[in-house]
Parts: sequence; structure tokens; C-alpha cells
Amino acid sequence: MFILFSMAPLSYYHICVDTMDIVICNIIYKFINILYSVCCSYCNNFFWKDIYRGGVHILPQGGGDHMIEDELKFLVLGYRVYTGKTQRELADELGVPLDIVIAMEEGTYRHPTRKLMRKINELTGEYEVNRRQFINTGKGYRLRERLGSQFRYFVRGLDRMKYISQKDLEKMPESECYSTIGSVDLDAFEVLKAGKMS
Repeated sequence: MFILFSMAPLSYYHICVDTMDIVICNIIYKFINILYSVCCSYCNNFFWKDIYRGGVHILPQGGGDHMIEDELKFLVLGYRVYTGKTQRELADELGVPLDIVIAMEEGTYRHPTRKLMRKINELTGEYEVNRRQFINTGKGYRLRERLGSQFRYFVRGLDRMKYISQKDLEKMPESECYSTIGSVDLDAFEVLKAGKMS
């Protein structure tokens, strides 16, 4: 009966007006809307649980475009950089066209299929620590790419702000260096500013 009400709350409201007090009708109408919202929320969470694997997730419950753009793109990019694969090689491994891998890395591929998410989960491992490392690697790689010649000031700024020494970064393997930089929880502008002042 509640399903019927949620499918046509307005028509039910009009029936109520003719048969019972308007105050009681408003209460029932609000209750139906709340029930409908709860059902939608439950269904949404149930859908996103389908892309979890082994209780470890790469998207928070509820998902959304924001996480797809900010988390998935860095996960895919970081995994590729860490493993030294080309975009073409990763596309072949995932069984998708090259354009999809490029779009995922850019954050413009907003609706990956469940099959694709399962393949990504299989590649990036079962543990959150692995995924976080790949995400940080992707962030660090993208930051270096975006900053270009300014990147050296960012590294110098981290050293000046006592976050990590420039010498330690230079000794790290490339993927570890990107992962370390990607884990930095500082304002990039302030780090750049500190690097240019040193």
C-alpha cells in the first residue's frame, strides 16, 4: 500500500482532502515523502555496494560523480604509473577502448560499468592500503604534470616547510616519490610560495 502511495502521492492527497481533515492529510503526505526518500536512499546504497570487493571499497557508500572524478581517475592513473604500463596496455588489460582509459584518467568518464569496476578492483588489489598508494601516486604524478617547471619549487617548498627533505625525495624510486608527494595534505599554493622564497 505504501508503494502505491509513493508512486502517486499527489492523487492520494487530493482524495484525502475530500475524505478527511486537511491536517491529517498533510501528516500522511509528509510521512509518505519521508518513506519514499528512505527507500530511494537504501536502493542507492545497495547499488553502490555491488562495486565493493571483499569489504574494501574505492568509492564511498553513496558514490557520486565527485568521487568518480577525484578518486577513480587517480586510482587508474596511479596504478598505470606504478606498474609502468602505457595507456594502450592498460586498456587491453581492462578490455576497453583506449579512449575510456584516457577519459578515466582525466576524470571525464563518470559512469563506469560494474564489469569495468570489478576489473579495476582485481588489478588494484584487495586492500585499501594498496588503493591509497595508487591514488596518491596518481595525485603526485598529476601534480608534477600540471606544475611543469614550477614543480621544483613545490619540492623545495616541502623541504622548507619540514614536510620531507628534497634529498630524501631524490633518493626515492619514481613511483614512491609520486606517492609521497600525492599524500601531502598541504595547500599547494602555500608550498609553492615557500619554495620560491627559499
